[in-house]
Amino acid sequence: MAPSLDPEEAFEAALELCRRRKWAEGRKAFQDLAIGNSKEKRFRIHMHYAWAKEYLDLGRTEEARSELRRALSLDADFRPAERTLAELPPPRDDKPYGGLFSKLFRMNQGHY
Repeated sequence: MAPSLDPEEAFEAALELCRRRKWAEGRKAFQDLAIGNSKEKRFRIHMHYAWAKEYLDLGRTEEARSELRRALSLDADFRPAERTLAELPPPRDDKPYGGLFSKLFRMNQGHY
């Protein structure tokens, strides 16, 4: 059995996976770090960022947007997430009549 890496070595190894665009593997490594080191928020920040990149590779833009926002909620100055979020197309508007209450009461059609 190979010796386990200390958190700093594991963090660097996870970063290297992401540099090689192995987002799922990097995300899993950051996730393991976050679970084992719950007070260290940078592991969670990078996990959300890697998850966003994984989603983008799958064409799942809205899920990626959510993960980027989660990363930024932990660190509003995390530049990689800021840049990636800024590069995304505007959110889709899948709600033809607005939100739930608009649909229920058909406010956008002028009906009550």
